[in-house]
Amino acid sequence: MTKKKRSPRPPDFYARKAKKEGLLARSAYKLEELDRKYHLINTADSVLDLGASPGSWLQYALKRAPKGIVVGVDRHAPDPGVAGQAKALVADVFEVDPARLKQFASDYDIVLSDLAPATSGDPFVDSQRSLRLAERALELALALLRPGGRFVVKLFQGEDVPQYRDRLAGYFGDVRLFKPKSSRRESNEIYLVGLGRKTPRCGQ
Repeated sequence: MTKKKRSPRPPDFYARKAKKEGLLARSAYKLEELDRKYHLINTADSVLDLGASPGSWLQYALKRAPKGIVVGVDRHAPDPGVAGQAKALVADVFEVDPARLKQFASDYDIVLSDLAPATSGDPFVDSQRSLRLAERALELALALLRPGGRFVVKLFQGEDVPQYRDRLAGYFGDVRLFKPKSSRRESNEIYLVGLGRKTPRCGQ
């Protein structure tokens, strides 16, 4: 018996809105919600976006920090229109050296991570893959953020999220959990926001 091909997902409200407004992906609205709620990005900020392709978060960051520096890292190059305005580094986040990112800015005001793993369909496996990306994003954030800086990271919901949140609390003055309205209803993604990077102690 031949399996029926799954029909492409029809564009939802946010996908249609993104197309109308010239945005590269609907995910831009997630960052917009996060920014409105937590006042994340300022005019002259240095912004690092991990998992930047195709570039919708870069688009938003460029609009919010027109006098700052916006850097994107991804294994795939962002849209050429965005790459011409932001500093785009084509690299694997697990292989990129923080020193290479410091060539663009000596430190960063905010590190954003919308990194997501290839999904397997197994919720436990997917949450573990997501956690591994989040751990690497945190490593880079701790190496690159200035004291007082902010960190936003995507995670798939799972039993390790509370422990990861507790880890963030050791490095940031305030940690919040947020589920944007623009996330797809069926998605199990959440975002953790670390506000006020604590001044690193020796070994931190």
